[in-house]
Amino acid sequence: PRPGCIIISADACDSEAVAAGGILIHLARDFELTLKVGVCLLADNMDMGIVGHRFTVATARAVVVILSTDTLCSRHQLEIVAHAVGLSEKGQGPTTIPANLLGFSFPSSHYYGQVLPRIWPEVSEAQVRYIGAFFRSTSCLYAIHASDQVLQAQTEAIIQRFAPSRIDSLAAGLEDARACPATPPTVLEGRPPATDDDIIVGKRIHQEWV
Repeated sequence: PRPGCIIISADACDSEAVAAGGILIHLARDFELTLKVGVCLLADNMDMGIVGHRFTVATARAVVVILSTDTLCSRHQLEIVAHAVGLSEKGQGPTTIPANLLGFSFPSSHYYGQVLPRIWPEVSEAQVRYIGAFFRSTSCLYAIHASDQVLQAQTEAIIQRFAPSRIDSLAAGLEDARACPATPPTVLEGRPPATDDDIIVGKRIHQEWV
């Protein structure tokens, strides 16, 4: 991956999440910005390891994090999120954009103190704060089974989050998180948060709209 490219983080163990990343890359080719800077799916480069991925994120223009059913128990994705948002807070990193698939459940208030440390024992207080800020930011719905027209519109909504006119500094991602309403997306979209037990065992969570 070259410096300044757009990074897509997806759970490499989740075929639907990896497919979503592939669809996003394919549709993003219609936009001049992505053609110019390039797009990289981290799941296609797992041989780089987390250290290589962290370096790639540090030099990226933007990071799109695909939120799927097991993201909350994926230490790899959580480390990518914490690293990207931490860099943004220091004015050194990329814009970080959440894109949730249908079925993803945003974390409950108990997740950060009771669940996250069991998934990532070495997580620091600052990293917990970065992850919390990320999940409180506005997420872009990415319904991969929608029509081509809807998928194109969803892709455009993601691209617009890091288009040149939207980036005044590399801290834009964290600024978006701080500016968002305190109400989490789960409440706004009518979806209940995942229970701690569901997250810990990595259980696939099937949501119903309410």
